[in-house]
Amino acid sequence: MTPEIILFPPPRLLFATDWRFEAAFRVSGWLEREFDWWHMHLGWDLRESWAAVEPARARGELPGLSIEDEDGQSAGWGFFVRHGDALHVASLIADDRAATAALLEGVLASSAASDASTIISFTRAQAPGLAEELIARGFDVEPYRYLEASTEGFAGVDAATAPWPLDQHGGIARLLEHAYRHSTELRPFAPNGEMGEWDDYVTSLVERNACGQFLPEASGVIAGESQDSSAAPEAALIATSIGPKTAHIAQVAVRPSSRGNGLGARLVCAAGAAVHAQGFTRVTLLVAASNERAANLYQRLGFRQTATFLAAVKRPGGGHGRQ
Repeated sequence: MTPEIILFPPPRLLFATDWRFEAAFRVSGWLEREFDWWHMHLGWDLRESWAAVEPARARGELPGLSIEDEDGQSAGWGFFVRHGDALHVASLIADDRAATAALLEGVLASSAASDASTIISFTRAQAPGLAEELIARGFDVEPYRYLEASTEGFAGVDAATAPWPLDQHGGIARLLEHAYRHSTELRPFAPNGEMGEWDDYVTSLVERNACGQFLPEASGVIAGESQDSSAAPEAALIATSIGPKTAHIAQVAVRPSSRGNGLGARLVCAAGAAVHAQGFTRVTLLVAASNERAANLYQRLGFRQTATFLAAVKRPGGGHGRQ
């Protein structure tokens, strides 16, 4: 029997270009396609949160890469930003695995990455071979499930919680630090679990609209028995608006000693009822793939998966390439 001969095409020759020197019309085309995908599939309007991207790129203040093949056709692109000592990969889009690898190599070879204490990536799992290429370069990787539910399922639900404490962010940060202290899931936020990171994370969600526009009316806490108003609550939820008809549960946390008492479900139901009353038709959230307990809760509440994201963290000398 004659063995079958399979011919593979030669790998494409790819060229990496600093996207800061690209023509504005070309970059706008990339961003428009990405805006359209997020809006169509996730109900997420990126235009407001990414409004500063093109002006910062044009000023040469936002590093990124464009990948082209030998015919001058775009094969991928992405951009990244420094936040303190950490480098954050904000977007990474590629046509095939070779382009994915080229983008990652370009990011790691950049001056912005040379002295970064941590490199963090949290992007939708669009780029082919992204998880494998990240792991090969020493990143720890974990998928996150993007879930959504119709707010109609929460209409009229009576699950009252205390109003969001607008001047008590420190208590919320302490709750998060305690809730995640022994968690093994990979976090693109507060990767080292330090109080300063948690405080910055809460502030970014509530004051800087880092994940959509903060919705205080749909956010809430469940207080503990302490009479100290600055004490950490037993549970908390942060809700945001990410589109005209889409609300997002950006964070849910329950104190470990209070888990199993239905506090998480109570918070989610209260938020769902609140955003339904405000005219939102769907509510979304992200959950780490390893967090089966939370995933099961969300499934019972009517959430279903519509997309996958990848969280990745690389520390100098500390990454083991796990998934």
